[in-house]
Amino acid sequence: MLNYFKLMLKDKKFQKAVMLIAVPLMMQQLVVSSVNLIDNLMVGQLGDVALSGVSMANRFYMIVWAGVNGMIASSVIYLSQYNGAKDEKHMKQSFRFMIVSSYFLCIPLFLIAFIFPEFIIAFFIKDAAVIEAGSAYLKVAALSYLPSVISLCIASALRALGDTKKPLVISIVSVLTNAIFNYCLIFGVFGFPQLGVVGAAFATLIARIV
Repeated sequence: MLNYFKLMLKDKKFQKAVMLIAVPLMMQQLVVSSVNLIDNLMVGQLGDVALSGVSMANRFYMIVWAGVNGMIASSVIYLSQYNGAKDEKHMKQSFRFMIVSSYFLCIPLFLIAFIFPEFIIAFFIKDAAVIEAGSAYLKVAALSYLPSVISLCIASALRALGDTKKPLVISIVSVLTNAIFNYCLIFGVFGFPQLGVVGAAFATLIARIV
């Protein structure tokens, strides 16, 4: 094993290939994670109640994301293998399965969050004011689950095919979109309505559609 690692470290071509895939991938994950961080930073200026409500709603999103990501990760394994074998038919089949299985898991969770947002927030915290703020945010933000799934599927498929640059660029554009609409819709600037917590949810929805 030690000799294998020594040979790997000497192989500059291999190292370069790994870094070309790994660095954009790490940066993209950082950028994607910052969408919720931007929400928390801007909503924090509305007070502790608003911040707590958004944080509770984003906890549920992380649960949805973890489940969907598990479905995607299992499908990506086969997509990568079939790509190596140049088997286009089964590559398409793996991609279709990725989308269908991800939505099969996501849609029930989306419906629960959209129809019963108070129940979801109350599961994490019992403060009535926080539940009200979090529910208002979650009802709109839950709509973003649907475009998020197809986005994750496409980005994961591209990475499986060795293309990590396009998902990174699109993620950066998405985060910038989220930051701009957060500022406009939370605080009501540039002619936009001042929506507070709900504005942050709409900004998240727009960013994830992008």
